[in-house]
Amino acid sequence: MYLIKAENATEAMFWVFHKISREGEFVGKTSDILDVHVVIEKPTQALTHMRKQHWVWALQEGSDRLNPEFENPGEAYRFRPNWQKKLAREEGAFCYTYGEVYRAQLPIILKKLKAKQTREAIINMWDSRFLFEDNDRTPCTLTLHFLVRGGRLHLFVSMRTNDAMNLMPYDLWHHCLLQRYVASKLGLELGEYHHQADHAYVPKRRVTTGNLKRTVDELAETADKISRDPVPFYSDADFLASSIDADMTYHYRALQDMRNGNFSQAIQSYDQITSPFVKDWTGTLITAEGNARGYKPSVPVLLPDINFIHTLGYHLRSR
Repeated sequence: MYLIKAENATEAMFWVFHKISREGEFVGKTSDILDVHVVIEKPTQALTHMRKQHWVWALQEGSDRLNPEFENPGEAYRFRPNWQKKLAREEGAFCYTYGEVYRAQLPIILKKLKAKQTREAIINMWDSRFLFEDNDRTPCTLTLHFLVRGGRLHLFVSMRTNDAMNLMPYDLWHHCLLQRYVASKLGLELGEYHHQADHAYVPKRRVTTGNLKRTVDELAETADKISRDPVPFYSDADFLASSIDADMTYHYRALQDMRNGNFSQAIQSYDQITSPFVKDWTGTLITAEGNARGYKPSVPVLLPDINFIHTLGYHLRSR
């Protein structure tokens, strides 16, 4: 087993890539390792500071997943061209979405956690139809298990496989976002985040072209910089500054107004959000949504963690 314990996601991803670069075995078109267990000690620091191309997609996907009124296909696909191609192949509705599963199962999970049935608080992403039927795609995530110990909410995620280069950085953020959301709904502190992948890999071409090595070097430099000059990540208090329900209501209202072209109304809802984390998350998506429609808004970001995405300006350009 490859056990990787890290304070934040940037450090964790460095070690995942380091292990694959040193010990990965070529299998078909991938270089992979088996039985990877990543532990992030501070789930509030789950955004990997690496120059990926799809961070805006990731933020919108997180919004889609937590939307209690989510409907397939959601909105995130518009910010990731490859997902638009998948949607076209799947005839206008994805063959599975996390948002649909969360919408059905998350309310039950919250009831079980409130009743202290933490051993049973399991979101099941895998369905028997993926085994018995032909599907265009199947989810990489199998289960998400919430456990409460000592007033802290821990999350244990089981993955059947994980593309470390193209998906794992986003998986860490999405799952830790869910952990943070559930903890805030229950008034709990955050525990550790555990991410267990039976199989983690990078495409073989990433190795042969030197891309993996460049990524390892980049993350080593970034992780070292963060350790010497810590980024002021969002804290538990930043997420719990007010009622999470009220903040998320304004979050979805602002995004809907922006999609409808009502920029002033979107900003009014944005201004009602008191949680710094939700405010920055919403502001980033308002900016991206407006840019996609030619409005060119510029909504400030309060703290440097999500501001990292804004420094990669091409991520917020018109699509």
